[in-house]
Amino acid sequence: MIKRLRYQFILISMSSVGVIFCFMLFAINISMTVSMRKDAIFTLQRVIENQEQEPLLKKGDIAGKKVPRISNLKRTTVAKLNDNGQITAIIDNGNKNLSRDEIQQLTEEIYKAGKENGMVQENQFLLHKTSYGYILAFMDCSHELENTRRLVNICLVIGILAVGVLMITVIFLSNLVVNPIEEGFQRQKQFVADASHELKTPLSVISANVSVLEDMYGENQWTSYVQTEIERMSRLINDMLKLVRMEQPAVTSSGEPFDFSKMAMEVLLPYECLAYEQGKQFMYEVEPGLKFNGIRDSLTQMLHIFVDNAFKYSEARGEVKVTVKKIKKKICIKVYNTGEGISENARKQIFQRFYREEDSHNRRTEGYGLGLSIAQTILDLYHGKVNVLSDGQTYASFEIQL
Repeated sequence: MIKRLRYQFILISMSSVGVIFCFMLFAINISMTVSMRKDAIFTLQRVIENQEQEPLLKKGDIAGKKVPRISNLKRTTVAKLNDNGQITAIIDNGNKNLSRDEIQQLTEEIYKAGKENGMVQENQFLLHKTSYGYILAFMDCSHELENTRRLVNICLVIGILAVGVLMITVIFLSNLVVNPIEEGFQRQKQFVADASHELKTPLSVISANVSVLEDMYGENQWTSYVQTEIERMSRLINDMLKLVRMEQPAVTSSGEPFDFSKMAMEVLLPYECLAYEQGKQFMYEVEPGLKFNGIRDSLTQMLHIFVDNAFKYSEARGEVKVTVKKIKKKICIKVYNTGEGISENARKQIFQRFYREEDSHNRRTEGYGLGLSIAQTILDLYHGKVNVLSDGQTYASFEIQL
């Protein structure tokens, strides 16, 4: 469990750093692009202002006639259009990114689209309406765009290296932080295991002495009470030992293939007698021929826990339903029972050790709140999932996937 939390901490930390880094990279790219376009539009406005001061072309002038370059406004091209969108002149101010044919084609497309500004082929354009027609100015922004791409690539390489160094640092620091916690957790588990073993001996002695007393003086309600509590304590100790054993690193989900359907039937059939004694309606459906690779005994115990839980918490003359079938290569088990249900708050905690919901029917039933915790531990060994459904009033349903 501690190892899984460590991996989750590393994943969350690095994901957060990755998201922040991507956001910063995106912000740098956007800010530089916006700044470049603003500068380009400012330059094009100067070009257009300059061209508005030029005398109009006289009748008979040739469309596409070159006009001397405008000083200090290099890498720009201007196309003058009449009211019908026909080019009357092209002024080349050193934009080597566009040929005359490309300018003519782009001018026609921009005029038809009616766009006032934008980017085409790494050129910022600006369309301006005049008293005699239109002025369309282009500026070559390939140099600025290349610088932006180069800066983004440099930031990307540096960022990846920085994230790599940070990841190594986080892994190293997480070891330092987690090791004391893991050691404390291991000591706690060892204490539980040792205490459970130590408690078994006095319980055995007490049980033997009670049996002697019953032989000498006969069975009575007091000795019966003692034996009942000894049995409850024995079950608690055994459950605690099971949890400790299943959490040991040596315990894995490896096993042998077995008939899961047959195992499920062996678990469910004895509950027919219990349902008859309690006057409850018990229905079950098991798809035949289901195979599973695992430890049969642990999975049998897991299914017993869920079914026994359904019988415990269903109301008098209530209903219990169990279905076992295969859905999309997964064995799906559904255990449903009518009753008081499970509150939303309890649904988040019922798999915790010793948890029992306050002020509910849970307090009126036997148990120490370890059963579902054991079942969850078994499911974790097989990467299984369990979903708890309930309206908190009339029913509870556990949906398990293996």
